[in-house]
Amino acid sequence: MALGRVNGEVAFPSAARTTTTQSRAMGIPGYVAQVVMMVHVTAVSGTPTLACTLEQSPDGSSWTAVSGSGHPNLTAAGSAMASARIAGDYFRVVATIGGGTPNVTFSVSILAFPPE
Repeated sequence: MALGRVNGEVAFPSAARTTTTQSRAMGIPGYVAQVVMMVHVTAVSGTPTLACTLEQSPDGSSWTAVSGSGHPNLTAAGSAMASARIAGDYFRVVATIGGGTPNVTFSVSILAFPPE
């Protein structure tokens, strides 16, 4: 059995963030079927919460949430991982930051697997 091609991408490089944000659109039309999202928090201040989820799009402009693509809230340094099947040609990561005076230093990396 041969190994399939896997694409990796950094959705968010490590940086301190204080508000909800989303990554740029990623994807290769007709290619992505399964996405693994890895979130790494290295520092926090205040009483923050961080939840990252995936959204998908057929055209890179209209977005819908990918059911089951999130991870439990991160409130301290640590890591989380989630995976989901993508139906659209494009996807992005939404990083929702909440809590009291939140400041979260984190990165998000993506692995995208082709259809089987």
